[in-house]
This record gives sequence, structure tokens and C-alpha cells, in this order.
Amino acid sequence: MKTKGILLLLLLSAQLVLAQSVPPISLRYSKLLATFDFVQRLPDSAPANAFKTLFLTSKFNVSPYTDLIAQLDTLHLFESYSFQGYPAGQKVPVMTSSLIERNLINATSLGDFKQATYGFIPNSDLQKLSEILIAFEPVYDSLLYQPHSQAIQAQISALDSYMATCQVKGFFEQGLRFYGVEWDEDIGIYIALVPSITKAGFSARAYLNTAVVEVPLQARSYATLFSVLMHELYHNIYDAQSLERKLRIQSWFAGSSSAGSQYAYLYLNEVLATALGNGYVYETICGSADTSDWYNVPYIHRAARGIYPMVQEYLREGKVMDQQFVDRYVALYDGFFSDWKYELDYLMTHRMLLADHQDDFNFVLAQYPYASNSRSQTPLSAAGLEAMKETPFTKVLIVSSDHVQQWNRIQETFPGLEKAMLEPGREFVYWKELQDKTILIMVNRHTSSLEVLWKRYFSNGRLAP
Repeated sequence: MKTKGILLLLLLSAQLVLAQSVPPISLRYSKLLATFDFVQRLPDSAPANAFKTLFLTSKFNVSPYTDLIAQLDTLHLFESYSFQGYPAGQKVPVMTSSLIERNLINATSLGDFKQATYGFIPNSDLQKLSEILIAFEPVYDSLLYQPHSQAIQAQISALDSYMATCQVKGFFEQGLRFYGVEWDEDIGIYIALVPSITKAGFSARAYLNTAVVEVPLQARSYATLFSVLMHELYHNIYDAQSLERKLRIQSWFAGSSSAGSQYAYLYLNEVLATALGNGYVYETICGSADTSDWYNVPYIHRAARGIYPMVQEYLREGKVMDQQFVDRYVALYDGFFSDWKYELDYLMTHRMLLADHQDDFNFVLAQYPYASNSRSQTPLSAAGLEAMKETPFTKVLIVSSDHVQQWNRIQETFPGLEKAMLEPGREFVYWKELQDKTILIMVNRHTSSLEVLWKRYFSNGRLAP
């Protein structure tokens, strides 16, 4: 009798894992969000783009519109806070920029948006942002919405129908099961479509319970778009994993004997979303795998293709990602990608920078623009060094003043560095693999720029083994 009771409990537990609560998933078009997106592309600080070109050649390229655009860069719209206890880089911080966008998507009026956003950013900045949106909504309407209103509405209707045909909820449910997440069905998923006047290509981003998809007006083939959209929704699910599950997964990577396990862990989120969305979803709806690159970063593309057969196996069998999956994932890195740990493009995707001067970051940002996790702090301090020691990303230290004192601090924080390599009076670049399986790169400069030293020591973009 006791055995039957245990078997019944196991059966019920299995059913609970398989029967996930799937929230409502809806597609929306928000003119407020579209206006905000449009305005953000107009300042001088924004790179050249089709929206800016359209505005600069329009009748609206005059004061007071140009004055409001200049004021946009002065607003304090971007703050964030992290969740305590979660492994570094494995849960997205809450960012006010994300809250602003989500509130724009959900608002039925500007008043609704202000009511929902009050307190997240300084009130004076909220008032100025609202003033900018009020002024530019008719600009957006005149330049973009009205000339293309029929195409926009047709695209929304077509994509909405396509999502229903492809059973977005089914793919979402498979993701919940694979990631081991229980989603509250009262928390809906909102997908916002932002029409684009660019000729080709599209982009998507996800945060909280929201995804934003930018789609060219002439786009008619939705298979790739849908797979990218699901890629983003899988990021939402990964982010929703409980603290307990996050820590369990971290322990599987930490317990690995592989020297490359930490970087494999840092890439996990993006690699899984790519294998699931760009791999599995695309092949399921099209009948064959996408033969083009699944991701525009080769490390992610190749790793996602490498684990794809394993992802297919787990999805087909309804299995939750477990330690065996992690062990096989790490073994893939060791077997095929072990040389990546010497490539700076690979290492700098997850980085923490400390420098005496803010200007020293400019070269790093320009040289390695793609980053899944990027933190920087100046001036270089004892507190910053301690924070760096506890952050399992690639670590870059740039010393350009108070050389003797700074290198004494660094050696105290990171014991085991070869002192013969750390001569404060000379310029050098030196790197070392740390116990947390990350790379520490140390730069000591006097008269040379960081760019000159970096390119001298890393002329081929690699660490010298």
C-alpha cells in the first residue's frame, strides 16, 4: 500500500510538471511606444538611421522639435536594480527603461502612462518625457503612421493570425517545461509590434513579461520572425526561473572539472534561446532547419547548433533541463570549442571593467560593442576590486595613476599574481586565469593610450597561451 502511494505521488508530480499553466499571449500595436522608439533615434548621439533621415528632411526639422530632441539626452531615464542572491548574469536587472516601455505598451492614454510610471524616474524627467511624446506623436503620425497605416494594420493582422496558426502557446509551454518554470497564468505576455521603414532585417528584445518586435513594413515571410520572437520569449522564461533552480544550475557548472565551464555557463541563456527559437521552432513550423546563421555572434550560433540535437531530445521527451544536460553541454565546449577561451571577442562578451579614468572605457566599448553582460566602474578602488573579485566575468583592470598604490591593492585582492610581471614603473599588459575560471586582464599605462597597448599585446585578437 505504501509503495502504491509513493507511485501515485510520483505520477501526480510528473503530471504537474507536464501540465504547465500557459498565460494569455497577445500581440499589440502601441502608438505611444512607436513614438518613443521613433524619438530615441533622432538625437545627434544616435547613429545614422532611416528615421533620422526622414525627420531631417521633413518640415518638422525646426525648433521647437529640435530643442526637444536635444533635451531627450539630458533626461535620467535609465536606472536599474539587481535581485539579491541570484548568480551574476543569470537574472536580468529591473531597468526603468524596460518599465517605461512596458507602461507605454499597456497605456491607453498618456495620462495612464504617467500614472503607471510615476516614481520610477524623477518627476521632472517624467514630465519632460511626456511633453516630448505629446509634441512628437503628431510628427510620428504625419511621417510614418498615416502614410503606412494600411500596411501597418495589415501586418498586425497577418502576424496575429500567423502566431495563432503556429500555436505560440504550445511552444511557450514546451519552454516552461524545459526550463523548469511555473508561470502564473494571471501574468499575460504582451508582444508589441513596432513598424520599421528600414529596407530589410528585424530585431526583437524581451524583458519582464514583454517582447518588442521591430518589423519592416514590407515583410511578408514570418517564419524567421516568429522563431526570433520565440527566442526572445524563451529569454523571458529563463529569467523567470526560481532562485532555487538558478542556484541548482549554477552548482552543476561550478562542480564541473572543465576549465571552460564558467564561460559556457555565461553563454547558456543565449545559446539555449537560439537552439530553441531559431533551431527547434523554425524547423517545426517550416519542416526543415534554417540553413543560415541562427545568431549574428559566431560563438552563440555554433554552440547552439552543437547542442541542438540534445535540445530536440529533451523537448521531444518532455524533459526538464538537468545536470546530465549541463554535463553534456560543457563536454561539447571541451570537445569542440576549448580554444575559444583565448579569443578576446569571446571573453569580452561578459566583462567587468575597472579603470582610473572613464576615458579608458571608450576603446573597450568601441572594440567590443557586443556584450551580454557589461559592468564598468571608475575610479579604481578597493571596494571596486572586491566587487570584481566576486563577479565571475572577464575582468579588466586599467591602471593609469597612483601606480604603486594601485598595484599593491590589486595584489592584495588577487593573491597569486606574479610580482615580477607587475612593475608599476613600466607599461605592460598581463593576463591570468583565476580560480573562478575567468580571465583577469591587467593593463598598466603611463604615456601610451589603452588602444596602443592593447593592440600591441593582442595584435591577433587573442591571448597568448
